Amino acid sequence: MCKDKQRSSDEGVNKMAEMILNVNNFSLSEFIKANRSKIDAITPVNPTIKQDDEWRDEDCWDELYRKKTEK
Repeated sequence: MCKDKQRSSDEGVNKMAEMILNVNNFSLSEFIKANRSKIDAITPVNPTIKQDDEWRDEDCWDELYRKKTEK
């Protein structure tokens, strides 16, 4: 391998090692606290189901769910 390619490869490995160290020091909790408003702004929210909604008392999936969770 020529020296330029070796140097480029070494720099890439050094950058990867630096990224890994930064990831290990990363605090998800701190990130969420710092970006809460941005996260809330882009996160979709499911609407609540109204009392008179025909799907509110749906139970046709209950048996399938029970079978799946028993396994």
